[in-house]
Amino acid sequence: IEQSPSSIKNYKDFFLKYSLFNIYCIGVDFSSNSTNLYFMFHEETSKSKEDIKNILNELEFEYPSEEIISICAHASAFSITFNWDSN
Repeated sequence: IEQSPSSIKNYKDFFLKYSLFNIYCIGVDFSSNSTNLYFMFHEETSKSKEDIKNILNELEFEYPSEEIISICAHASAFSITFNWDSN
């Protein structure tokens, strides 16, 4: 993380809080100045519906339907896109 843009470094506590320790894929878009980080979603523990809601809340996303929340709780991967210029 030390060599990452500040937009990624600023989420270190978020990654730790939700047990997102291992990045299995990195996507870099030089034309958009962004990086995608892909995590295995159930690395240390399974994610509950409440975990999904907490993640969405912390990322300031609106909650989708309960059906979508349930699907997300069983997803195997999770990704976040970071813009290099944002904090």
